[in-house]
Amino acid sequence: MGAIAVRIFRTVLPLIIISLTLVSVSLTIFAGVRRDPYLDKNYVFKIDATQFAGQKDLYSGSGSTPANKIGLANHYYVFLWNHCESNKDMKFMYCSKPRFDYYFNSVKLLKARLRRDARVRIPSGSDSYHKRLRVTSYCSLALLLLGMITSLATFVFVIIITLAGSSAVFTSTLSGVSTLFLILGSSLLTAQYLELSNLIRDKAGYLKVKGEEGIGGLFFLWFSSALSVLSFISLLLATRFIRKKKEAAKLYH
Repeated sequence: MGAIAVRIFRTVLPLIIISLTLVSVSLTIFAGVRRDPYLDKNYVFKIDATQFAGQKDLYSGSGSTPANKIGLANHYYVFLWNHCESNKDMKFMYCSKPRFDYYFNSVKLLKARLRRDARVRIPSGSDSYHKRLRVTSYCSLALLLLGMITSLATFVFVIIITLAGSSAVFTSTLSGVSTLFLILGSSLLTAQYLELSNLIRDKAGYLKVKGEEGIGGLFFLWFSSALSVLSFISLLLATRFIRKKKEAAKLYH
């Protein structure tokens, strides 16, 4: 029974769980990098500017919605590497080029898209928020990538250590590190867009812009974090079973 438990918790469960972890985190990390109907749904934040409330005298411009008439798209979808714009849900008409140093600067985007004769009052606190957003965006992406890399490394070492018949101490430690990276990255990313959502609601209500967190993108990040915790627990149990097996062997010799 002890040998079977070791095989299950040291090898079988970790390999299955880590595989699912890598798939799950990839569904958010690689969303936006290329156009794919499924990956496109895994955005981390969305802004609905359809009913954008600017100066009424500017609404004489061409466009089917208030946002269009002053040069804005109706919807903005934010990914980890870039953002996309659309006038209909998920029908992207423009996507920015994916960049490692990307962060969603809504004020800069607003200034770039507005018609020259449009005048919009920028919400208070935007500058300080975007300075924080720049740092947190870089940090969260780096943490998630590190979590993905260490998860892959754990997968490889689980196979190597199984073949070598060694203890699971190293792989459990590596799994713990990857779990920490994924949880920190997911927490930081979630917090920054919760703050943006609150900023839009509290400070930009007069613009009639709506912000909401991307359920799909954040779900897969937290799901991968939960899976990583399970992998870590499995390897810890394997370490315990192996230690008990060695202790029992000493008693009989």
